[in-house]
Amino acid sequence: MPKIVSKSLLLGSICAAAIATAGVANAQEVKNASGSAAATAAITPVSQEQLSGAAKDGSNFLHTNGNYEQTRFYPNNQINRDNVAHLHPAWIFQTEVKDSLETSPIVVNGVMYVTTSFSHVYALDAKTGQQIWHFKPKLGLVTTYCCGPNNRGVAVYGDKV
Repeated sequence: MPKIVSKSLLLGSICAAAIATAGVANAQEVKNASGSAAATAAITPVSQEQLSGAAKDGSNFLHTNGNYEQTRFYPNNQINRDNVAHLHPAWIFQTEVKDSLETSPIVVNGVMYVTTSFSHVYALDAKTGQQIWHFKPKLGLVTTYCCGPNNRGVAVYGDKV
């Protein structure tokens, strides 16, 4: 179980991050932390049973709103009213996209999947903030009608993000 500092990372990132992919068919590149191309990125498989039980999973954050009920509640009791004031950022990650971030990240066994405007997806080590890989879709003309080039966040199932 991660220490409070890494949990503050999760809470802080939930407030600040994520948005969805445009589709593998239009993938421009996937890069790992060293900048070299990577054909695929490993993910710990996520079962339907895990997704259904996400409301009680204190180790992962498997839905953009926490669970199917969309409560946005994280069930870990390591952070409480007595120690919440002592939380501080564990790390900061800056994306190459300088636009809005409006959805929650997904966390699966220590890997945080964050999306940005224009549908970039980053896989980050949730403890250190180090980039594991970056997916940058090849987009055509982007038309925004209201609130910018936002998306709905990532989802996980099986070995797919």
